[in-house]
Amino acid sequence: MFTSFDENAFWKAIAEKDMLHLKVNTVSAIRNDPTFERGETTKVLDILEEKVPEIFEPEVWLEYEERLDRDKWDKGYFTKLTYWFQENFAKSRIDYIKEVGQAVHKDTAKKYAASMSMNKPTGQNPTQAPEKKRKLPLGGAIAAVAALVLLVMLLATAQTLHKVTQTRTSGTSRPKQLQPQNKRDILRHKSITNSQHQSNELLEMSRTNPHRKGD
Repeated sequence: MFTSFDENAFWKAIAEKDMLHLKVNTVSAIRNDPTFERGETTKVLDILEEKVPEIFEPEVWLEYEERLDRDKWDKGYFTKLTYWFQENFAKSRIDYIKEVGQAVHKDTAKKYAASMSMNKPTGQNPTQAPEKKRKLPLGGAIAAVAALVLLVMLLATAQTLHKVTQTRTSGTSRPKQLQPQNKRDILRHKSITNSQHQSNELLEMSRTNPHRKGD
């Protein structure tokens, strides 16, 4: 809230009614914002008037203070006014201090305004930055999907090639059976085939029941 002094110490001084500390804080706010454009001094004065109104004094003329003509105003004169305000903490002095401050500290106000405009983000950059952040995850997602599709295609191609290879291998390795040329050959072929079936059945029965003897 305040930049001219330690805010925690300020509120502690409010609670303890440390008048000297509060007067010093107020003068620090005036010197930090001599044109009163930031509003910090006004906030301090409002708090003091609400919390410790007894801090303010009636205005009296100090024997060592002076009033200069406007053409003689300078920053040194402004600083003296803040000293005299601390010595005689009269709220009626504020308007004159503000008038002198705005006259002799125009450059201070301009520098502050320029620094604030430089530090303030523009309307374009904040909108562009999230746009870039949104584009980066989208590109990564597209690349991931493309890689996944490519992997699936490669696996499908590999499986197809594997099946074709197995089909060709089984087709070429299977021995061709000789076709019988006449009835005698046909009968002999059937006999051989039946004998092979019977032998296979006996062999299978022996494996399943090894203690059984043949009839």
